[in-house]
Amino acid sequence: MKPRLAIFLFFTFSVMAFSACTGPVTEQGQPTASAQSKSSVSITVDPPGGNASTQTSDWKAEQGAPQAEGEPFVNIYFVAVDDGGKSGRLIGCNDSLVPVQAKYGLLKDEGTAKDTLTKLFAVKQQNYGDSGLYNALYQSDLKVDSLTATSTKKATLQLSGTMTLGGVCDNPRFEEQIRETVLQFKNLYSSVDIYVNGKPLKDLLSEK
Repeated sequence: MKPRLAIFLFFTFSVMAFSACTGPVTEQGQPTASAQSKSSVSITVDPPGGNASTQTSDWKAEQGAPQAEGEPFVNIYFVAVDDGGKSGRLIGCNDSLVPVQAKYGLLKDEGTAKDTLTKLFAVKQQNYGDSGLYNALYQSDLKVDSLTATSTKKATLQLSGTMTLGGVCDNPRFEEQIRETVLQFKNLYSSVDIYVNGKPLKDLLSEK
């Protein structure tokens, strides 16, 4: 075998062996999407009473979910826009409703649900922290007047204040962020009718 041919073959086999060990990479030298594992995340925020709009996000390695009794967390809900149900329950315009964990005390009762809604309404960011999650409530100014339930766990939520939405896709986002925040308390509520300034929320949204 000629010396030049031997050197060329040695170089070719060396490059092939190195490529097999390192695996596929993108143009930027990072692993391709197929090589990355998918994981959901949740955010933990400070206890009720803090300024939610200025809290720093603390990422966890799992998606938030309705909490069992005795756990010191509640959920507030935001939207992953055009996520197709990958990060949470599919709603509206191909979005996902994503739970975000908020620290709370051990006791969970009717007062907890109202406090959790207040925590949600206090978030005045369009996109929640560094999460990229969208908040359809950020332009509105709402407060909880009452939250009651029948013996069959059918709840009635009375809100007052102003509603400002960013377009037709904000309608289901707005409603589901509120609804799911209430219905996470499954021991208390199985369904909820929402009113704003005495009018059914569904009627108000149909006008927008």
